Amino acid sequence: HESAKGGSFPYHVYREKSSDSDRILPFPADLDYYVNESHQAEQYKESAAAAQHAVVDHPLLRVTHASRSFESQLAFDDLKRGAVTLDELRLLLLPLEPPRHLVAAVSGGPDSMGMLFLLEQFCKATDRNLSVVSIDHGLRSTSADDVKMVRQYCAKRDIPFRAFAIDLTKAKERLSPGKLQQLCRQERYKVLVGVTSLHPNSAVVLGHQREDQVETFLHRLAMSSTTIGLGSMEPATPIANEYGSSVLLRPLLPVPRARLLQTCEENNIPYLIDVSNSSKAFVRSRKRVALSQYDAANELNKNVMLLSDHCREFRWDMTFTTNCFLQQQCHVDTRGFAMFDSDEFRALPMVEARSVIRELLMHIGARSMPPASKSMRSVVEDLRENYKEFSPRTVGGCVVMRKFTDRWNVVITRETPTKLKNSRIPIEWDVPLHWDSRFVITVTRSQPKPGSPSLEDDVPPQKLFVGPLSDTLYAELRRKYREEHPPFPLYARRGAPVIFDENDNVVALPSLLWRPINPYVHASSMFRSNTPLARVLNCNNPRRLLALRVRQLEEESLAAQVESETLSI
Repeated sequence: HESAKGGSFPYHVYREKSSDSDRILPFPADLDYYVNESHQAEQYKESAAAAQHAVVDHPLLRVTHASRSFESQLAFDDLKRGAVTLDELRLLLLPLEPPRHLVAAVSGGPDSMGMLFLLEQFCKATDRNLSVVSIDHGLRSTSADDVKMVRQYCAKRDIPFRAFAIDLTKAKERLSPGKLQQLCRQERYKVLVGVTSLHPNSAVVLGHQREDQVETFLHRLAMSSTTIGLGSMEPATPIANEYGSSVLLRPLLPVPRARLLQTCEENNIPYLIDVSNSSKAFVRSRKRVALSQYDAANELNKNVMLLSDHCREFRWDMTFTTNCFLQQQCHVDTRGFAMFDSDEFRALPMVEARSVIRELLMHIGARSMPPASKSMRSVVEDLRENYKEFSPRTVGGCVVMRKFTDRWNVVITRETPTKLKNSRIPIEWDVPLHWDSRFVITVTRSQPKPGSPSLEDDVPPQKLFVGPLSDTLYAELRRKYREEHPPFPLYARRGAPVIFDENDNVVALPSLLWRPINPYVHASSMFRSNTPLARVLNCNNPRRLLALRVRQLEEESLAAQVESETLSI
C-alpha cells in the first residue's frame, strides 16, 4: 500500500487490481468517518454507523495493514504543535464509541488534568455527562494534597467529584515494589468499575499517553513478551470484577506527554508532580527516567509507537481467528471449565494454537495477565505432538488435561486457590455476589410445599455463606443424597460454589443441579469470569469486517453484483 495526503490528515490508498490498469482508491484508515478542510468532525459523528456499513459493503477494496492511522500520526508529529485541541480529542475519542456518561480517573498530574480539561469541553460539545474520581492510596505523604487540588478544581467547574482512600500501608511493608504497583492498579480498577456501575451507559477514561505506551512496550520487551503482548495497551479494553463490568478508554495514547503539559500551561490548569514517577524503586520509573535522559528519545518513541501499532494489528487479527475457533470448536461450561476438540486444535498453526490456550487460561482462571509464554508453548507442543501421552499439566493456575469421551476431549479448568480453601464468604439474600472472580451467585428465599418430607428437619437459615466444594464434602453428600449430576471434571468440581448456613451445614449446591437440599433456599450460579474471551473484538476493526465481506462475496460468486458495485465505485 501507499500513503497519500487527503484533506487535513492522511488517507490510505488501496490498490484495486484489474485487467486494464491499477485504480487508486482513497480510503480513511481506522476511522468510521473522515474530515477535510471544508468539513468539521461534528458533521460526521452521527454518520459513523453508516460509514462503517459502507466500509463492509465495498467488496473490491483489498485489506492491507495501515502504516499510519490518524491516531499514530498525532504521536509522530513534532512537539512544537502546542496544546491538544478539542478537534484532535474528537478524532481520538469518537471512534471508540464513548457512552453518554464518562468517568474520568484523575490523579492530579499534568496528564490527567490535561485530559480532564479536554473531556470537559468534549462533554459540553457532545451533550455528555462527566464525573471525576480521585483515589488516594496512602503511599505518599502528599497524596491527600493531590486529591484536594482535584476536588477544588471540580468544585469551581461544577463537575461531580468522588474521592476514595485505599489503605495499602501494610501491603507496602510485605510486597515488592512491582507487586505493590500491581496491587494498586487492581484496587484502583475495582473502585472505578464500582463507580461506573452506578451510572448506566458509562465508561472509564484514563490519561495514559505516548510515553506510557512506550514504557509498557519496553517493559514487556524486557520480560520476553510475545508479539501479542508487545501490542501494549489498547485504546478500549473491557474490564470486569466483583463490582461489575465496564470499559477502559485511553484516547490519549498517541499524544506526547509534552503536549499535555503544554495544554495545562496554556489554559492555566493546576497540576502536581508525583515524585514517585522518578523513583528508582520501581522498574517502570527507572525506564521513564532513562528515556527522559536519552538524547534521541523522541525518535525512539516514534519507532516504538510504530512497532507497537504493527503488533497491535497482529493481535487484532489473531484475536479474530482465535474467536472463530472458540465459537466453532470450543465449549465453555457454565460450571467454570472449558473443553475443545484436540483434532481441530492440532490443525491450527502454532501461533494460533498458543493464542487459543492463552485466551482460555485467562478466561477460566480469571487472570488479568497471561501466563509465561514458555510454559504455554510447552503445553501447546505436547498437545500437538504427544497428545496420546499427554498427562495433566498445571499452567497459570489452571489444569490442562485430556478426556477420553466424545469430541470435547481436552479440558481446561482452574485449580482451587489456596486462599479459597476452607473459606466462608458471607452472602445476602437476593443480592448477587461475584464469588472467586468467576461466579455470580444469587440466593433467594423459597417456600416449600406443605407435606414435604424434609420440612420437619429443615429450618430457614439466618445467615448464608459461600465456600468451595472439597473432595471430602462431595463424598459425604453423595453418600447422603445419592444424587446424580452431569459429568464434572475433578479439578472444576473442587472449586464449585457451595451455600452454607451459620452452622456450616450445606443448604444448596447450585453447580451440581441437585434437588434443593434445604427447601427454604434456592440458589443459582452463573459463570462470569473477570476476563472475557477475545477482549479485543469489542473494538471495531474495519479491516477485518471488510475481509469477511470480501470472502463472502467471493464464495457466493456474485459476479453481477461485483460488476455493478465496481461501476458505482
